[in-house]
Amino acid sequence: MKNLLLFALLLLVRVGASAQQWQQRVDHRIDVQLDARARTLDGFERITYYNRSPDTLRFIWFHVWPNAYKNDRTAYVDQQLRNGDTRAYFADESERGYINRLDFRVNGQVARTEDHPQHIDIIRLLLPAPLAPGDSAGITTPFHVKLPRNFSRGGYEGRSIQATQWYPKPAVYDAQGWHPMPYLDQGEFYNEFGNYEVSITLPSDYVIAATGTLVEGNDTNGAVMLVQPVKNSVRGKVNAKPGTKPVEPAPAAPKTVRFAQQDVHDFAWFADPDLIKKQDTCLLPSGRSVLVKSYYTKVHDQQWDSSLVFAKRALRFYSAEAGEYPYPVVSIVQGPAGGAGSGMEYPSITLIGPASDSKRLDEVITHEIGHNWFQGLLANNERTDPWLDEGINTYFERKYMTRVYGPQPQAEERLLKTLEYQLRDQPIATTSDSFHQYNYAMVVYYKTARWMEGIERELGTDSMRQMMQAWFSGHAGSHVTHGAFHDHLASWMGTARADRHWSYLHRTGPLPANERGSNGWVTPFTPRSIRAYINEPYRKPWLLAPTIGANGYDKLMVGAVLTNYGLPPSALQVLAVPLYATGSKQWNGLGRLSYSKYFTGRVHKAEVFVNGSTFSRDEFTDEKKRTLYSRFFKVVPGAEVTLRNRDPRSTRYRSIQWKTFFLGEDVFRSSFDTIITGTDTAILLAGGKADLRYAVHQLRFSIADDRALYPYAAAFWVQQSAYFTRLNLEGSYFFNYAREGGLSVRLFAGKFFYDRNRSDYPTGFYPGRYMLTLSGAGGDEDFTYSHYFAARNEFEGFRSQQIAIRDGGFKIRTPLLSEPVGRSDDWLAALNFNTSIPARINPLSVLPVKVPLHLFFDIGTYSGAWKPGASTDRFLFDAGLHLPLLSGVVNFYFPVVYSKIYREYTRSIYPDNRFFRTMTFSIDLEKASRFLKHQMLL
Repeated sequence: MKNLLLFALLLLVRVGASAQQWQQRVDHRIDVQLDARARTLDGFERITYYNRSPDTLRFIWFHVWPNAYKNDRTAYVDQQLRNGDTRAYFADESERGYINRLDFRVNGQVARTEDHPQHIDIIRLLLPAPLAPGDSAGITTPFHVKLPRNFSRGGYEGRSIQATQWYPKPAVYDAQGWHPMPYLDQGEFYNEFGNYEVSITLPSDYVIAATGTLVEGNDTNGAVMLVQPVKNSVRGKVNAKPGTKPVEPAPAAPKTVRFAQQDVHDFAWFADPDLIKKQDTCLLPSGRSVLVKSYYTKVHDQQWDSSLVFAKRALRFYSAEAGEYPYPVVSIVQGPAGGAGSGMEYPSITLIGPASDSKRLDEVITHEIGHNWFQGLLANNERTDPWLDEGINTYFERKYMTRVYGPQPQAEERLLKTLEYQLRDQPIATTSDSFHQYNYAMVVYYKTARWMEGIERELGTDSMRQMMQAWFSGHAGSHVTHGAFHDHLASWMGTARADRHWSYLHRTGPLPANERGSNGWVTPFTPRSIRAYINEPYRKPWLLAPTIGANGYDKLMVGAVLTNYGLPPSALQVLAVPLYATGSKQWNGLGRLSYSKYFTGRVHKAEVFVNGSTFSRDEFTDEKKRTLYSRFFKVVPGAEVTLRNRDPRSTRYRSIQWKTFFLGEDVFRSSFDTIITGTDTAILLAGGKADLRYAVHQLRFSIADDRALYPYAAAFWVQQSAYFTRLNLEGSYFFNYAREGGLSVRLFAGKFFYDRNRSDYPTGFYPGRYMLTLSGAGGDEDFTYSHYFAARNEFEGFRSQQIAIRDGGFKIRTPLLSEPVGRSDDWLAALNFNTSIPARINPLSVLPVKVPLHLFFDIGTYSGAWKPGASTDRFLFDAGLHLPLLSGVVNFYFPVVYSKIYREYTRSIYPDNRFFRTMTFSIDLEKASRFLKHQMLL
C-alpha cells in the first residue's frame, strides 16, 4: 500500500503541474511460450487501449519490431551498414527474425491491418468502429516470433534468450500525432505507459529474469512459490558473440512463471539455463526497501560478485539525487557479447554486456539503473531527443563515479574536443538517426553531461539537485519533452539565463568552460606528466620519448621522438625523430612540419606541410674491406585540401594533394673512379656526398568510401620531372562475403612520356626506375622513397624479395634481368584480384592462433607485349597464396602459377626450392595511418 500511495502521489504532482496535457494508456496481458530449440515464441496478447486524447481514433499504428530482422532491406539493417556492422545484412536465414500469425480482433470483431508504405516492422490496425475520446478498446491477437541472433539488444545466443521488443506494441499517440517508427539500433524507444501481466512458459531448467515482480511460479528451480501481486522501470545495450551452434540437450519439462508490473512502458525478459541468481534488499534514504536481483553465469562469478553492491549503491544515489525509486524490484542480468554495446535498459531490469573490470561493471550498472529515472519514468521520445535521457543520465553517472572513485580520466573530453576542432561535431539537439555514430557517443552522452555540469556550476550543487528532483517529481510517469525541460529550467534560473544555456544545444563547437589550455612536457620518465596529460584534456602536450628503428644497412637505430601530436590536435604540428645508426655510424631521421585549418564550407580541411627524411639506401664493400654506405635524403613540401561531405554520417573521403619530392642520393666512387649505383655502374654523375639528384612534382586527386559494404577507392595522379611525366589511374573495390572477408579488385592504368629529347639526357642516364612496371617493384624503383624497405637495393637473398604494391601490382619479381619483365616506357594496364579463404577450409586454421589465408590473381598487359617480335605473351599473369599479417601491414605472397616468361626466369635462376625463393613480401607501415586519416581526417 505504501508503494501505491507513493506512485499515486507522483502522478498527482505531475497532473497538477501539467493539467492541460493528456497521455494515452495501454495495458497488456500476454501469455507466451518459448520453444528453446527452435528459438521461437508463441503468444497471445490482450491489450486494453484507453483513448485519453481529445481525438476520435479510426486506426492504431503498431510496432512489430521482430520484422526488423526479417531481411536485409530494413531501416535497422541500413543503419547498421552505415555504422559499419554487416552481421545482420549477411545473416543466415536461421539467424533472421520475424513476427507473424497475427489475427487482430477489436472488442471481439475481426480487424484488418495495413502495411506501412516503407517499413515492414510497422503496421496499421484499422478499427472496426471509431474510438471516441474517453473510451477504451479491447484488442487481442495471437502472434508467433522467430527470435533473431542477438545482433542488437535482443534475440538468442546459444541457449541464452533475450526477449526484447518481442510483442506487438501500439505506437505513441500524443499532441504531435502518431509516432510510428521502425526499429533502430542507434536511437531507442518511445512507448505508452500501462500495466503489464505476462505469463511465460519455458523449460524448467531455465533461469528467468523479467520486468516487474515474480507473482507466480519459480524463476530458478525447485518448488512453486506464490507471492502477493505488487505494482509497479531501466535501459542498456548488449553484444552477440559469434560461434558455432551448440549441441542442445533434450528439452526439460515446461514450467510457467508470471510477472506483473504497473505503470511502465515496456516489458523484457531474459532466460538462460546457466544463470545464477542472487538477491538482497536495498534500504533507500526514505527507509523504504527494494528487492535487488542479480543474474550472471558462473564464469563471471568473480567480477559479478559485487554486482548487488553496485546496484544498491546506484539505487541509493539516484534516489537521493533525482527522486526515490518507485518500483519494488530492480534486476540486473549479465548478457552475451556483441549485440548493443555495454548495456541496455528496460523497466526495472537491465541487460549488462561484458565489462573489462569491476570498476567498469559498476559504471555500466549505475548508468543502466539510472535509466529507470531517465527514460523509464521521464519517458521522452528517444528518437527526437536522445540527449534528454542519455545525456542527463550520463550527468548523474559521472557524478556517481567521481563520488565513488574520485576524479576520472578525461579521454572522452579529448575525443569530443577533437571532433569539435575538426568541425565534425553535431549539435546536441540532433535526432538520433541523424548523428554520426562518433557524435552519438560523444555528443548525446558526454557533451550533454558537460552541458548539465555547466548549469550546475551556475546554479550551485544544492540548487541543481533540487531542480532535478522537482523535474522528476513533477513529470514522473509522463512523456516529457525538451520544451518542458526548457520551461522547468527557466523556472529555476530565469528565462534569459535558461535561453542562453538552451542555445548551446543547437550549436556546434565547444561549450563555455572555465578550463584553459596549457603547454607541458610528457615523457615516460615522469609518470606525473603522463597523469597530467590523461587528466587534463585541455593540456597541449610536447612528447619527448626514446624510440628505435632499423633497416638492413643502418642496422639498429636509437634516438628520440619529439612531437606535439595529440588529441585534440594543434593547428601547427611538429614531428622530429633523430636516430643514430649503429651500423652505418651516422645520424638519420625523419620529420614533419604542418599547419592545418578546418572550414565549414565546401572545403573541410586545408593543410600545408613539409616532410623530410634521410637513411641509408645501399652499402658497398671495397677492395680494402671497408663498408661504404650510400644514403638518400628527401624534402617534400606540399599541400592538401579535403572536401566536406554534406551528410555528417557519410564515410566518403575526397582530397586534392600536391607534393614536390626533392631527392638526393649518394653514389659510390671506387679507387678506379667507377661510380656504382643500385641499378648499374657508371650511369650517374660522380658525387662524394648526397646531392640533389632530381625533383618530382605530383598532383593527386583521391576519392574513397570506407563504408562497411562494398568500400571503394580511386585516385588519379600526375608525376612530372625534368625527364619524364607519368599519368597514373588506380581504382579498388571490395566485394564483401556473407560470413567473413571478401574479394578485392584493383585496377591500374598508366602512361609514360619522355619530357625532352633523350639525346639531351646526362651521359649514362637511364630512366628505368621511373618507368611503369607489371612485375613487383623493388626498392630502387621506389623513386620517391615513399615505401619502407628493409634493404632497398638488394638483388639476392631474402631481403631482395620485398616489393611495393604499385603500378601493375604483380607479386613476382625478375630483379636480375637488365630489363625486368613488364617494364614499359609507354603504357600499362593491370587487374589484381585478392580473395579471402573461409576459416572452415583454411588449412592454417589448425594453428593455435588465427592466421588468415588469401588467394591472389594478377593479369596485365603493356605496350612492349604488342610490338612485333615481342618476347612475351600479350597478357601476363601470376597467381598464388597471400598471407596477410598484422591486419595487412605485413604481407607474404607465394606465386604458384604464372606466365611462361616468369616460369623460364624462375627455372633458370632458382633451380630448386622455387616456392620459397619466388616468395615476395611487402611492408605497409602507412596502412593504419591512412585508415585513421580517412576515418578521423586528422
